[in-house]
Amino acid sequence: VCAAAGDAALDQVVDPALLGDAAGADRGYGRAMASGLSAVGVLRALQRKIDQIDVAAASGGDAGAMMRAGVPRFGPPADLFRQQSRLWTGRRLEHARKLAFDAERAVKRSGAPAEAIVGELLIRIARGAQSARR
Repeated sequence: VCAAAGDAALDQVVDPALLGDAAGADRGYGRAMASGLSAVGVLRALQRKIDQIDVAAASGGDAGAMMRAGVPRFGPPADLFRQQSRLWTGRRLEHARKLAFDAERAVKRSGAPAEAIVGELLIRIARGAQSARR
């Protein structure tokens, strides 16, 4: 139950960011930090979701591809993943991966607060999704 609650809290941060909802991602991030989740945990969840989008796209994007990527294939979570997959393709997805990698490197090397680095990353990802919608 605790793992599922933690995953749900991470989804409330990562999903809005990947859909272009900067305000929703920021609210979710604030709640996640207040509840004791780590910024690095949020960063890892974002990286996992980027990898899942990539695996699903490389496998054809159908229900079987979603299964191989380890994401839900039915219901609202699957619909949400499909929306994210439409926004994050090709170069845009690779750029998101690079931003996440750069944020991870900054967390490890810069000495700056991880919370600030990951918070900025989430806003940059949300802005990228917003531009993909246009």
